[in-house]
Amino acid sequence: MTASQGPLSRRHLLAASAATGLAWGNGQAAAAAGPATTAPAAPPMQATVLTLSGPGVRGNRGALNPARDLLLSHHGLAFETARTFSAPDLERLPAADIRPRIEYDGQPHRLRGPLLATVLREAGVDADAAAAHGQWVALQALDGYRARMPLAQALQWRMLLATHMDDQRLSLGDLGPQWAMYDADRIAELGDRPLKERFAQAPWGLYHIGLHTGQPGN
Repeated sequence: MTASQGPLSRRHLLAASAATGLAWGNGQAAAAAGPATTAPAAPPMQATVLTLSGPGVRGNRGALNPARDLLLSHHGLAFETARTFSAPDLERLPAADIRPRIEYDGQPHRLRGPLLATVLREAGVDADAAAAHGQWVALQALDGYRARMPLAQALQWRMLLATHMDDQRLSLGDLGPQWAMYDADRIAELGDRPLKERFAQAPWGLYHIGLHTGQPGN
């Protein structure tokens, strides 16, 4: 994938990673220590791995904050409300499996995770109705790559938001936290293309999905 935006500074990325790690570590320490003697311990905070915004989304967070949501802002995203998902949130949803050959080694791999339609439904979106009204979906990757396609096409291709590959959780530093993927070997309009040309709409490092009433711009 090629970035459509300039890179964030290493300082910003390291600071964000450190903050996420500190929050995770504190939650783990609190869980290990057990409940306090005077009051029950608060449940550990779960880090967001996917944000979904756009028409019809039933939000659980407010508007984008440029001072805090640095990567979202850097990639030109904006919303008044959005639905966030943690890794456990996604893994609680019904999952599907595909075994496409992937472009990086030409070998089939087992990819597992919820379908895009399932995630939309969990966020309060009637995916079929949205597709019938001509909505588009924009899939934003951490490195700045953004894939855009009609929602109807994404549903027809049974797009998967893969959380696992070969039974291992995708993560930052490899193809995670999610990989928007489809079984290109079984999609007629893709099957005759060279393997390297089948996955323009399949960004790894997926962290934001935007719904749009028409074709989104850059």
